[in-house]
Amino acid sequence: MGNKKKSKTVINQRIRKNFKSKEVFSPKKVKVVDGDTIKFERNKYTFYLRLIGINTPELYKQKKNQNPQLYAIEARDRLDQLIHQADNIKIELHEDFIDATWIRLLGYLHLSLHGKWIDAGKYLLLEGLAIPFMLDNLPIEMQYNYIISSYEAYKLRIGVYSVPGYVRFGRFHSDLS
Repeated sequence: MGNKKKSKTVINQRIRKNFKSKEVFSPKKVKVVDGDTIKFERNKYTFYLRLIGINTPELYKQKKNQNPQLYAIEARDRLDQLIHQADNIKIELHEDFIDATWIRLLGYLHLSLHGKWIDAGKYLLLEGLAIPFMLDNLPIEMQYNYIISSYEAYKLRIGVYSVPGYVRFGRFHSDLS
Protein backbone atom coordinates (compact mmCIF):
# COMPACT_ATOMS: atom_id res chain seq x y z
CA MET A 1 0.00 0.00 0.00
CA GLY A 2 1.46 3.37 -1.01
CA ASN A 3 2.08 6.06 1.60
CA LYS A 4 -0.66 8.30 0.19
CA LYS A 5 -3.28 5.51 0.28
CA LYS A 6 -2.14 4.45 3.77
CA SER A 7 -2.30 8.05 4.99
CA LYS A 8 -5.85 8.46 3.64
CA THR A 9 -6.88 5.24 5.38
CA VAL A 10 -5.44 6.42 8.71
CA ILE A 11 -7.18 9.80 8.43
CA ASN A 12 -10.46 8.13 7.46
CA GLN A 13 -10.25 5.81 10.47
CA ARG A 14 -9.49 8.76 12.74
CA ILE A 15 -12.55 10.60 11.40
CA ARG A 16 -14.80 7.58 11.96
CA LYS A 17 -13.47 7.18 15.51
CA ASN A 18 -14.05 10.84 16.46
CA PHE A 19 -17.31 11.76 14.67
CA LYS A 20 -20.73 10.37 13.86
CA SER A 21 -23.35 11.05 11.22
CA LYS A 22 -25.46 14.20 11.78
CA GLU A 23 -23.41 15.19 14.83
CA VAL A 24 -23.60 18.85 15.91
CA PHE A 25 -20.73 20.36 17.88
CA SER A 26 -18.95 23.64 18.59
CA PRO A 27 -15.19 23.62 18.00
CA LYS A 28 -13.14 25.96 20.17
CA LYS A 29 -11.04 27.34 17.34
CA VAL A 30 -11.61 27.32 13.58
CA LYS A 31 -9.22 28.29 10.82
CA VAL A 32 -10.18 28.97 7.21
CA VAL A 33 -8.32 26.96 4.56
CA ASP A 34 -10.21 28.36 1.58
CA GLY A 35 -13.72 29.59 0.81
CA ASP A 36 -15.37 26.20 1.29
CA THR A 37 -13.03 24.41 3.71
CA ILE A 38 -12.13 25.02 7.35
CA LYS A 39 -9.98 23.17 9.85
CA PHE A 40 -10.25 22.68 13.60
CA GLU A 41 -8.85 20.49 16.36
CA ARG A 42 -10.57 17.73 18.27
CA ASN A 43 -8.96 15.19 20.58
CA LYS A 44 -5.50 16.54 19.66
CA TYR A 45 -6.02 15.92 15.93
CA THR A 46 -6.61 18.44 13.15
CA PHE A 47 -9.68 17.80 11.01
CA TYR A 48 -10.94 19.47 7.85
CA LEU A 49 -14.57 20.26 7.06
CA ARG A 50 -15.76 20.74 3.49
CA LEU A 51 -18.88 22.92 3.46
CA ILE A 52 -21.60 20.94 1.77
CA GLY A 53 -23.69 22.35 -1.06
CA ILE A 54 -21.29 25.07 -2.20
CA ASN A 55 -18.14 25.44 -4.24
CA THR A 56 -15.84 28.45 -4.17
CA PRO A 57 -13.08 29.30 -6.63
CA GLU A 58 -9.82 27.46 -5.98
CA LEU A 59 -6.96 29.18 -4.18
CA TYR A 60 -4.34 26.65 -5.16
CA LYS A 61 -4.06 25.00 -8.52
CA GLN A 62 -2.61 21.58 -9.23
CA LYS A 63 0.14 23.11 -11.39
CA LYS A 64 2.80 25.29 -9.81
CA ASN A 65 2.95 29.02 -10.46
CA GLN A 66 -0.74 29.39 -11.27
CA ASN A 67 -2.69 32.22 -9.73
CA PRO A 68 -5.80 31.60 -7.62
CA GLN A 69 -9.07 31.58 -9.53
CA LEU A 70 -11.07 34.81 -9.61
CA TYR A 71 -12.77 35.53 -6.27
CA ALA A 72 -10.93 32.72 -4.43
CA ILE A 73 -9.16 35.15 -2.10
CA GLU A 74 -12.35 37.14 -1.53
CA ALA A 75 -14.30 33.96 -0.65
CA ARG A 76 -11.61 32.81 1.80
CA ASP A 77 -11.31 36.23 3.40
CA ARG A 78 -15.09 36.67 3.72
CA LEU A 79 -15.50 33.29 5.40
CA ASP A 80 -12.64 34.19 7.75
CA GLN A 81 -14.28 37.54 8.52
CA LEU A 82 -17.63 35.90 9.26
CA ILE A 83 -15.99 33.38 11.59
CA HIS A 84 -14.14 36.11 13.48
CA GLN A 85 -17.36 38.13 13.84
CA ALA A 86 -19.30 35.12 15.13
CA ASP A 87 -20.39 34.96 18.77
CA ASN A 88 -20.64 31.19 18.48
CA ILE A 89 -19.85 28.50 15.90
CA LYS A 90 -21.57 25.18 15.26
CA ILE A 91 -20.70 22.45 12.83
CA GLU A 92 -23.50 20.14 11.72
CA LEU A 93 -22.23 17.04 9.99
CA HIS A 94 -24.08 15.66 7.01
CA GLU A 95 -25.60 12.19 7.11
CA ASP A 96 -22.73 11.08 4.82
CA PHE A 97 -20.20 12.89 6.97
CA ILE A 98 -17.03 12.07 5.01
CA ASP A 99 -16.48 13.61 1.58
CA ALA A 100 -15.25 11.84 -1.56
CA THR A 101 -11.58 12.44 -0.72
CA TRP A 102 -11.92 10.26 2.42
CA ILE A 103 -9.95 12.82 4.41
CA ARG A 104 -12.46 15.62 5.06
CA LEU A 105 -15.66 15.88 7.00
CA LEU A 106 -18.72 17.06 5.14
CA GLY A 107 -21.25 19.37 6.73
CA TYR A 108 -22.66 22.81 7.44
CA LEU A 109 -21.03 25.71 9.25
CA HIS A 110 -23.49 27.70 11.35
CA LEU A 111 -22.44 31.05 12.77
CA SER A 112 -24.16 33.17 15.40
CA LEU A 113 -23.87 36.80 14.32
CA HIS A 114 -25.40 39.29 16.76
CA GLY A 115 -27.59 36.55 18.21
CA LYS A 116 -28.90 35.27 14.86
CA TRP A 117 -27.75 31.95 13.40
CA ILE A 118 -26.72 31.90 9.74
CA ASP A 119 -25.57 29.16 7.37
CA ALA A 120 -22.12 30.28 6.20
CA GLY A 121 -22.51 28.47 2.87
CA LYS A 122 -25.79 30.18 2.09
CA TYR A 123 -24.25 33.53 3.07
CA LEU A 124 -21.39 33.05 0.59
CA LEU A 125 -23.93 32.14 -2.10
CA LEU A 126 -25.91 35.34 -1.44
CA GLU A 127 -22.74 37.40 -1.78
CA GLY A 128 -21.74 35.77 -5.07
CA LEU A 129 -18.62 34.19 -3.60
CA ALA A 130 -19.79 30.59 -4.09
CA ILE A 131 -21.95 28.55 -6.42
CA PRO A 132 -24.27 25.64 -5.58
CA PHE A 133 -22.46 22.29 -5.72
CA MET A 134 -23.61 18.66 -5.46
CA LEU A 135 -27.04 19.66 -4.28
CA ASP A 136 -28.44 16.17 -4.72
CA ASN A 137 -26.91 15.34 -1.33
CA LEU A 138 -29.06 17.97 0.38
CA PRO A 139 -32.68 17.94 1.54
CA ILE A 140 -35.00 19.48 -1.04
CA GLU A 141 -35.67 22.64 1.02
CA MET A 142 -31.92 23.22 1.37
CA GLN A 143 -31.43 22.74 -2.38
CA TYR A 144 -34.12 25.34 -2.99
CA ASN A 145 -32.59 27.82 -0.51
CA TYR A 146 -29.13 27.44 -2.02
CA ILE A 147 -30.36 27.86 -5.60
CA ILE A 148 -32.45 30.93 -4.70
CA SER A 149 -29.51 32.46 -2.79
CA SER A 150 -27.24 31.92 -5.78
CA TYR A 151 -29.85 33.33 -8.13
CA GLU A 152 -30.07 36.52 -6.04
CA ALA A 153 -26.32 37.06 -6.51
CA TYR A 154 -26.65 36.25 -10.21
CA LYS A 155 -29.45 38.83 -10.67
CA LEU A 156 -27.28 41.48 -8.99
CA ARG A 157 -24.23 40.39 -11.01
CA ILE A 158 -22.02 40.34 -7.92
CA GLY A 159 -18.94 38.29 -7.14
CA VAL A 160 -18.39 35.35 -9.48
CA TYR A 161 -21.45 36.44 -11.47
CA SER A 162 -19.94 39.84 -12.26
CA VAL A 163 -17.59 38.31 -14.84
CA PRO A 164 -19.48 37.23 -17.97
CA GLY A 165 -18.95 33.54 -18.74
CA TYR A 166 -16.99 32.79 -15.56
CA VAL A 167 -19.63 30.42 -14.13
CA ARG A 168 -20.48 27.75 -16.69
CA PHE A 169 -22.50 24.60 -16.08
CA GLY A 170 -21.98 24.82 -12.33
CA ARG A 171 -18.19 25.25 -12.58
CA PHE A 172 -15.73 28.12 -12.81
CA HIS A 173 -14.28 28.72 -16.27
CA SER A 174 -10.55 28.26 -15.68
CA ASP A 175 -9.54 30.26 -18.76
CA LEU A 176 -10.84 33.40 -17.09
CA SER A 177 -8.87 32.97 -13.86
